[in-house]
Amino acid sequence: MPLRLLRSLAALVLASAFVLTLGRPAHAGPQDKDAQKLLDSAMNDDYLATEFDKAKKKLEDAVAKCGASGCSPELLGKINIALGTVYGVGLSKSAEAKTAFIAALQADPKAALDP
Repeated sequence: MPLRLLRSLAALVLASAFVLTLGRPAHAGPQDKDAQKLLDSAMNDDYLATEFDKAKKKLEDAVAKCGASGCSPELLGKINIALGTVYGVGLSKSAEAKTAFIAALQADPKAALDP
């Protein structure tokens, strides 16, 4: 994936991260609140401070916290979109980014970057 495309994806995810804090899914899972806090902290604090390894760790922790059914599919999709962005843009690991984006779509077929 060209670096320009990855940077564009990052900008879109940053805008999405702010929108994520405004609303919660109607069918929240039992771990949504904790996973959302990790997502918000990873993207709004660590990612913006270019602390990509810290952001990756928090997002991986959020995915683990969600497990198979602890979070709503919408939130799990958002977490994986963010993780893909951290991998692709921040860490220049396109294969891992692709895997995270696929996981996002598997969790929530409507998962997408904010247009």
